[in-house]
Amino acid sequence: MKTDPQRADIFSEEMVKNFNNLGSGYSWHFHNYRTTGGYVNLPLDGIWARGPYLHNGSVPSLRDLLSPPKERPKRFFRGCTNLDLDAVGFQCTTGFEFDTTLTGNSNSGHDYATSLPAQEKLALLEYLKSL
Repeated sequence: MKTDPQRADIFSEEMVKNFNNLGSGYSWHFHNYRTTGGYVNLPLDGIWARGPYLHNGSVPSLRDLLSPPKERPKRFFRGCTNLDLDAVGFQCTTGFEFDTTLTGNSNSGHDYATSLPAQEKLALLEYLKSL
């Protein structure tokens, strides 16, 4: 699978019960959560403003996400509001240093589109900005 199992491990029956109780009494009440052996992903709308990326926030920009895992930053700062529209993410020089070599912080896997030609990667980034 090449992704950290911790996210799937924390989505336990107890967490499902809590999610299914969220919004109780309202029209938007959640009631279809279940454990699947995987993890819950986020919708793509506004993805340009949701960095850092991957389930654990281990990739600082969508441009980095389109790079092969071995070329992605191993350490970077999180916690700023400096939007980088070229790389589609946030560019921080201070804040919380995220270390992808620590358990649960891996940025490996998810190599879809990493072998696309540069022009196609740029087109994909432009499309993702429009969501």
